[in-house]
Formats: sequence, C-alpha cells, structure tokens
Amino acid sequence: MNASPAIEDSGSQARAAARPVADLPHRIGNAVLVGIPLAFSALVYFPIIRNFFFADDFITLYNMRNQDFLPFILVPRGGHLHATFYTFFSLWYRLFGTNPEPYFWISLLTHLVNVGLLFSIIRLLTQSTLLACFGATLWGTSPMNEAALGWISVFAQAIVSCFMLILLRQIVLVANGHPVRRYGPALWCLLLLAACTCFGTGIGVTLVFPAVAFLLLPASPTRTRVVLIFCVLAVILPGFYFGLTRLTTALYMPRTAPVFFEPNLVTNLVMLGYLVGYGIVTLLIGHLTARLDYPSMVAFAVIGLFVAALVATFITASWPVKRRLLACVVLSLGCYGIIVVGRAAFFALANNPQAFIRAGRYHYAGPIPLAIALCIMLAHAESLYPLRRAVKTGLLVGSIGLAGLAYFWVGKPIDHHANARREATQVMATVQQTIAAAPPQQDVYIPNRPFQSVGPIFVSRQDLFPGWAGVFVIFSPDNVVDGKRVRFVTADREGLIAAGEGYRTATLIVAPPEG
Repeated sequence: MNASPAIEDSGSQARAAARPVADLPHRIGNAVLVGIPLAFSALVYFPIIRNFFFADDFITLYNMRNQDFLPFILVPRGGHLHATFYTFFSLWYRLFGTNPEPYFWISLLTHLVNVGLLFSIIRLLTQSTLLACFGATLWGTSPMNEAALGWISVFAQAIVSCFMLILLRQIVLVANGHPVRRYGPALWCLLLLAACTCFGTGIGVTLVFPAVAFLLLPASPTRTRVVLIFCVLAVILPGFYFGLTRLTTALYMPRTAPVFFEPNLVTNLVMLGYLVGYGIVTLLIGHLTARLDYPSMVAFAVIGLFVAALVATFITASWPVKRRLLACVVLSLGCYGIIVVGRAAFFALANNPQAFIRAGRYHYAGPIPLAIALCIMLAHAESLYPLRRAVKTGLLVGSIGLAGLAYFWVGKPIDHHANARREATQVMATVQQTIAAAPPQQDVYIPNRPFQSVGPIFVSRQDLFPGWAGVFVIFSPDNVVDGKRVRFVTADREGLIAAGEGYRTATLIVAPPEG
C-alpha cells in the first residue's frame, strides 16, 4: 500500500533538514583547509608591518610632494606605468601621511587576499580542497614574496597579482559552466588595463592573456568573443605604452632614469630560463632557499624533477588537463618575460648577473601559475594512482610540517629596512637642531648632503632625488619651520636646474653665495 502524500512530504522535509547537519563535518574541514594557508602566510609575513620606506619609495614620496598630480601619476618610471598604483598611493598618503605601518598592513592584507584567490582557483581546477590548501600554502609562505610585500614601490606587483587572480578565477568559472554577464569581458579588460598601469608585470599578463583564455575556455562562441576582446587589448597595448611615454615626455619633460632594452635574443632567453628556473626552485623548496646556491646541481635537479613531471603529465593526461597546464606555463612566461624585456640589458652588463635572477622582487607573480601547474600535475597523478583520503591528508600535514621546520630552522628574518629608518630619522633630527639653533625670523641655510638609503643608482643624482633636501620635502609639510625659512645649499648644477621645476624645491634648494 502506498504511503500518503503527507507522510512522504514529512519524510522529504526531515531529510532536507538533516542534510546540513550531515554536511557539517565536511564544511568544517573545508573551512580549516582554507584557513591553513591564510594562517601560515599571515604568520610568515605579519612582521612586515614594522617595515620602513626603502630606496624608490623615497623618490615616489618626493615626487608626489613636489609635482602636479597628473605628471606624478602619468609619467612612466623605470619602465613601469604607474597611474593606477600612484592614484592608490596618493590616497593612502592623504590618509596615513608618512607613517609606514598602514601601508604595510595594506600590503599584508592584499597578500592574504591573493592566497585566498589562489586557493579558490586551484580547487576549481583540481576539484581538491587538499591540493588547494597545499598549493596556496606553498606559494603564500614562499620567502620570495618578501621583496614585493615589504617594499612599497614593488608592492604594486601584489596588486597586479590580485587583478590577475580575480580575472583568472572568472575565466575558470566560465570554463566550469558559469554564464558570462553581458559586460563581463569589457570589465575584465578594464581590470587588465588597471594591472598594466600598476606595474610592468601587468603588461606581461595582458599580452599573454588571450592565449590563457583560449586554452582554459572550451570551444564556443563565448570563447571566441572573450579571446577576441583580449586580443584587441593586447594589440593596442604597445601603442598605448609608447604613445603615453612620448606624450608625457613632450608635455612634462620628466627627469627619469633611462630604460634600456637588450637586442640580443640569446641574452633574453638565457635570463628568462634562469628566472623561471629560480622561480620553480624557490617555490618547491621554500625557506631552504636561504641555503641554496643558484645555479647549482641541486637546483638543476629540482628543476629537472618539475620539468619531467610536466612532460609526463603532457604525455599521459587528457586534452583538457594539457590545456590547463599549458595555460599556466604561458601565464608564468608572460610574468617573467616582461621582466626580461626591461632588465636583460642590465643582466648582460652586470658583474654579477645572477644577482638579477635572485632578486626577490622578480618572483611574486611568476610563481603563482607554477603553483597552479604543480597542483594540476598532482591531481592528474592521483587520478592514475588513487590514494585514500587519510593518506592524502597525511601527506599534506607532512609537507606543511616540513615547510614549517625549514622556516624556523633556516628562514631569513624580514628585512625591516632599519638603516633607511635610522638615516631618515637622523637627517630630520639634524635639520631640526639646525633650525632650532638659528636666530628667530632668519633664513636657515643647511649644506645639502647625499641620502644613502635612496639607493646606489640615485644617491648621486640630485636632479632625481636631492639628498637631504628630498628627505625634508617628504617629512616636513612646509619650507618654513617655526617662522624660519629653510634652504638647502648645493653646487650641483643639474640638481639646481631640477629644483627650479618643483613646487617645494624651487625656493628650498639654492646655490652657495658668491665668494
């Protein structure tokens, strides 16, 4: 005899009510796995909130205090377009002034957002929360992230990575069946344009993203439309870059360090190979990087294992997996390739070219797709040789445990740029003492001196950063202090010419009196 409809309805309702309770352990487990990479990344990089401004940061602060807003944000510097990042920076300066701690809180929080986005992308691509936890922890705690997170001028690369991850996640969602909103591709292009005008890495991402989207999206009219829009942006980007450079040069005649390009293709390829190889090694061995010689046989062995796994996966995997792996490779080459374009000339001329390869500021965005590729390869291997969940959980715990031991055993402490803080403090203290010792209502003349913490490239270029006078512009709101007009005296001809072009420096920096 059939049960009554009322009994069936009550049974369905009971099962529906019981389902969330039954799923509760699974949800708690997922929440823990999401929290692990966030917690470990925060543990490793929380100390950066004690960092101070460093090198190019002083030039950025000086230019912002001494120029009009439009030339400040529009003029390319060091080969980078900075309009979006400098707009953010100007807003932060209005909110925080010269207190560095809030800037580095923003840096830390941006990194944690990136870790969370990477976790989501790996989970979408591998259908594995365990692998997402592993990959996000591996990259999020990498010692190579310090330079980008602990140096405001390079922190723009973390913002680029955030934009890249947001866009990559959207593409993966569409590949998994989510619909594309009507204006979605146009908004994605605006996101790429914002990335281009934050840091040079964004240009590399934009140039290769048509290929990334083509590889990740299944064949469909949607893919054709999305890839075509990305192609249009990639084609017009070089014209936009060089056009803006010429326009700002004509309008503002900016004083910037020159950018050189290396015409030798072999040199470019060698540097690219070294960069990608170092990115692979540092991602895989984490804080053991502090004890690694590069290049070395150990480093080449690690790279060889990664490449062998990549080749084996290409041979044995299905076509969708191959496309995902290829997309990761292309995206990583885009991140590293644009660095090579801008720095290969210095690499070729350097006495120690490997110093350019090991520079941490080059290894924030590039290893992200390498981490995704690693998890895709592990997911494919698991599909061929399935493991019980307990075994996989044990491997995850073991890998994170080993990484933690390496961090506490050989991990390098965060460089808080204490020398820069000390020198800036000493400069301002000396200036304040000189002002206080001067008679009331009289001009105060202070011999201008180099400021070492601005870096070896700019320390002797008073036309780009005028030493103590530049520090005074940054940390003093006005040229008049306690009713006394302050002047810095220099005989540097180029420095005097450049000073006459600035708001603050036009009356702040003067030539020594005759005789």
